Amino acid sequence: MPKRRICYYCGRPATSKEHVPPRCLFPEEKDTGGVDFRVNLFTVPACDRHNSEKARDDEFLLANLAPIVGNNKLALHHTYTKLARAIEHTGGELQSIAVKEPRAFFAVDEDGKTYPVIGGKPDMPRLTDCFNKIARGIYFLEKGEPFDGECKFIPGYISFFHQVEESDKAEREGPRDVELSKTVGRSMLKRELEEIPVRGSNPEVFTYQFGNVDQFGLIPLLMTFYESAEVMGAYQPSGIALPFRSLDDLFKQAKVTITLELKERDD
Repeated sequence: MPKRRICYYCGRPATSKEHVPPRCLFPEEKDTGGVDFRVNLFTVPACDRHNSEKARDDEFLLANLAPIVGNNKLALHHTYTKLARAIEHTGGELQSIAVKEPRAFFAVDEDGKTYPVIGGKPDMPRLTDCFNKIARGIYFLEKGEPFDGECKFIPGYISFFHQVEESDKAEREGPRDVELSKTVGRSMLKRELEEIPVRGSNPEVFTYQFGNVDQFGLIPLLMTFYESAEVMGAYQPSGIALPFRSLDDLFKQAKVTITLELKERDD
């Protein structure tokens, strides 16, 4: 750690500390029947600006991660305790907080049971900004200094492909490229991180793997929320040019879908 207490994000003098990832993602003892997941959490020093700005997005991030179909039961329970209270407090609804253009339908689990879910478009710029802050916090934990450069992400749990009309070829090309990049990226990242230890004192909620500099000068990162929702990332230091096409333009044209559970199942 640096001798001076400096902000994990900008390097200015720190005035407080920030949890990495946000504390609200971790269930409290009152919601789990006696198990407290808010112990031994990662924290980094932060300035007033990057503490207060981050706090406004914490519930937004919770609404986008906890209800994801495929997450563990702890996430689903957290959705109907902590997240439900947050939604009630703000007077909003789950779909209005987490996704745009919501569409309700029924999903079928591996046991053949059906349950209602909702799909829609997440606010990708805001969601990416949330991941950016977490990634920079992780870098500070690992290196003891703020990261100088850009962070790139591919949320593995988000679908970037929608079925569209056959004639609408232009719209299909972007999402297909992103899905291909997601598949290839996951394979490459898993290989890069194969011998890298998994960190996280509450693995049911959050773990990460922070890799070594690769042949392109990038540092790989894998974040996993609730044992299922993977976010693949890479640190691109200032002065390093990517040897391949940036995903930024693809994300802008891709039609993304996030699928959330609406009610608890009977199991």
